[in-house]
This record gives sequence, C-alpha cells and structure tokens, in this order.
Amino acid sequence: QAISRQASHTRAHSDRVVLGHGTRRCAVTMWGHRLDHGENAEPLAAEAAKNGVIVHRAFRSMGPMAHQLCIVLPQRHVDPTPLLDMGFLAVRSGNEGLTTDLQTVNPEAALIVTVGVDQPAVTRAAELLNSNSNVPTVVVVLVMPHDESKPPPTPAECLEHSRQTKDVRKNFFAAGADEVLLLLGGEALLPHRLAEIIDTSDYMAAKTSEVINAEVLSVQRKAAQRLQHAHRRFLMMLPGRALENLPCE
Repeated sequence: QAISRQASHTRAHSDRVVLGHGTRRCAVTMWGHRLDHGENAEPLAAEAAKNGVIVHRAFRSMGPMAHQLCIVLPQRHVDPTPLLDMGFLAVRSGNEGLTTDLQTVNPEAALIVTVGVDQPAVTRAAELLNSNSNVPTVVVVLVMPHDESKPPPTPAECLEHSRQTKDVRKNFFAAGADEVLLLLGGEALLPHRLAEIIDTSDYMAAKTSEVINAEVLSVQRKAAQRLQHAHRRFLMMLPGRALENLPCE
C-alpha cells in the first residue's frame, strides 16, 4: 500500500506531454532525468516509487547523522520523495550540478545511492564529486533489492555477493569513491558505520598529506644539496679561468 500511495504521489509530480487521443506518454523530465521520446512514464513512475521505498528503508536508522549528509541518486528510476523529510542536507537526483550546487551545502559526506549495481551512473557521479573540493568524503551505497517474504541471505550468499561485485567496487574506488558499501537483505545503514567511514577517510587524507609533504621536503633537500655542490665547483673553477686570461708577461 505504501508503494501504491507513493506511485500515485509520483505520478502527480511528473511532468507529462499529452500526445494524440489523450494518451499520456513521454514525460519530458522525471526528477531531472530526460526520458526518451515515446517512453511511457507510468511504468517508470511505479518502478521509481518502489525503489524510492527501498532506499528509504535502507536509511531509516540515520537519525541526526542525516543532517551531515548529502544524498545523490544517479538513477532515474529512483524516486527521491521519501528521502526529502529525513533531514538530509541535500537530496540530488541526477548528476547535474554536483560540482557547483553542493558548495553552499558543505556536507561531511556525499552518498551515491543506487538500487542494484549501475556502474556507469555511479562512476560518473563519483568522478564529478571527486572534483568538488566541498565534499571531503564520497561513499557509494549499493542497495540490493530483497523480497521481504524470503529469509535474509546467508553469510555464504553475502560473501558471494561481495565477490561478484569486487571488480565493480574497484572501479568505483578508481573513480574517486572513499568507500563502497553493499546493503543486502533489507539491511539498514547505521549512523555509527558512516561516522567511522568519515573518520577513517579524514585520517587517511591527513596521513597521505604527511607522506607527500615528507617526500617533497626530501626532494627539496636533495635539490638544495646539489645546488650547493655545483656552486662550490663553480667558485673553485673561477680563479683558474681568470688567471688563464692574463698575458704571459
């Protein structure tokens, strides 16, 4: 029933173009995502409402932690409406404006959330957020759909999911993600887990900065020593060359 109500709410907020004979087709945009010509918006709206509920359940335990986070939904078939009243700093649907719109929000972390694995959408969003200096931590959250009438996955099944997404997660890290989380079996993301990820990211950034600074100082020290040696050799050669130019008399 919740999904049905959400679908009705979604349909009420989707811009549509009415073609011949009153057939409602080809929604121009849906939460910032342009639909293809002739694409029926009704099934997409129902699917988006269902996925919106799935994402909402994954973040149902955020509490006050939500006030420090920005949610990015790069998939067009995820309705952001259920997340709007959860206290997040910002909820972005699509990849437009990720490098500029978050400058005034300044979140502790940006969460790229997808239902299932959508590698192109996540990679693009991670690359854009990685170029935004106002987002210190980028976390990818992959919410895997789960039928609540079935038991949760066993530890062996969870491990198999992790193995299957190993290469995908590696690509997300390469695109700029600081952490990639896999939520299975209706699992809810707990706030302390995100707090630990943010602290770890800050620590690793500080540690990396220390290593880089140490390497830079080492290179500068070696360059200064080489310059001193070259200067000394020049001073030793200068008097000899001056005497060579004196006449023999």
